[in-house]
Amino acid sequence: MTDSLPCPRCGGPSDLASWLDRAQPKLAADSAIRASCPRCEQESHLALRSGEAAIGSLSPAPVMFRPERKVRIEALDVKTQFDHIAITLGKRSWRFASA
Repeated sequence: MTDSLPCPRCGGPSDLASWLDRAQPKLAADSAIRASCPRCEQESHLALRSGEAAIGSLSPAPVMFRPERKVRIEALDVKTQFDHIAITLGKRSWRFASA
């Protein structure tokens, strides 16, 4: 099991923490997290839930997340509230606010 997500653009794998460190503080549509690839800097979107991460893109109207790759990450804990998403991965944590 790996916590590595490949960039849909360049194909280079990066760990989830690296993606989250380069993420926008506000959630994109469909509760997706917009982040730049740690390798090529191209933008992608992440959808997270406890134990699983997906990388992909957003479709045009109606806006929906389209996963390209999913990985199981046992240490990933995601708590969704009405105004934010709180993410814990090991000893690190992030918080993304709703737009």
